[in-house]
Amino acid sequence: MPGKRILSSSYQNLLTAVKKALTGGLLAAQKVLEYERLKTYWQIGKEINAAVATSKGELRLGETLYLKIRRDINRELGLDLSVDALGRMTQFQKNYPRFPSGTTLTFSHYMALQRIQNPEFRLKLEKIAIKKDMTVPELKEEVTRVNLESQPVSTGQGKCLVCERGEPFVYYLRPETSLDGREIFRIDCGFKINTCLPADSLHVPEQSRVIRSVKENGKYTIHLYRDGRDKLYTYAAVVTRVVDGDTIDARIDVGFGIGLYDRLRLKGINAPEINTQAGRLARKFLKDQFANCPVIIIRSSKSEMYGRWLADVFCLPGCDDPHKIAAHGEYLNQTLLDQGLAELYR
Repeated sequence: MPGKRILSSSYQNLLTAVKKALTGGLLAAQKVLEYERLKTYWQIGKEINAAVATSKGELRLGETLYLKIRRDINRELGLDLSVDALGRMTQFQKNYPRFPSGTTLTFSHYMALQRIQNPEFRLKLEKIAIKKDMTVPELKEEVTRVNLESQPVSTGQGKCLVCERGEPFVYYLRPETSLDGREIFRIDCGFKINTCLPADSLHVPEQSRVIRSVKENGKYTIHLYRDGRDKLYTYAAVVTRVVDGDTIDARIDVGFGIGLYDRLRLKGINAPEINTQAGRLARKFLKDQFANCPVIIIRSSKSEMYGRWLADVFCLPGCDDPHKIAAHGEYLNQTLLDQGLAELYR
């Protein structure tokens, strides 16, 4: 019996030592791995942002670019980087132009912090999270609390979005000298896309820089537009997919024969997650709305943190005239809010 007690005691001591070595060593290794992962993701975000900034419009942040990167990396390195992850990496680097060296937080922590729009609040909570050694769920809960206190969100009837209707095929232009020395007008088509016209092809008064493009018999003619710049960045589009209750994929006509496929986030609202019953209901509502809409109208001039363009969306069932839809179409962002299918997002 004494021998067994000694063996049991010795074994328990040994087991405790092994557990301590494993937990201590693996925990330390995990922390090193998470730190290197964070640094790698920040570096990827930096490379993407720098490449886009210096590409003179050839590259644009968004799903198209992220999907190409994902496919090429998977083919060449066998690694799988999701489109959403690449978007988060670019936003992470934008919010932290200098890498937060020495941090004990993981990439998941920093993704939770991205939900705080105010940089001062974000930095303050980052320091608290490090000091208190917060877990990711704890930090997410604190982020929600901070957002509720600093930017209260309300839902349902009586809440109105601010939106001014635009007019499709209206553009801003500016005079430039091309690389080969020609005088041209550079036309801003939106979505970081532009085209140009020879300066001698159009007489534009110095005080006017807004034009309207009209397509007649397959040719485009340019007219001066007198109503000012508040009608810009308005486009005809075709919905190709309803992603969820506040996100759609669309084929967008930016004018002058230029089209693009992109993902749009409905501006000013936030629908429930798609894995909830409320989220599925919001998506079904949008799909039903678009079912009889061969064309919709969007107004968009700004992208959000994941590269998706924020858009005001208008539709008019059975109508394919962009000008009629822009003038009389239903403002879907507000409709989703009125129906209780989405919340105000600020």
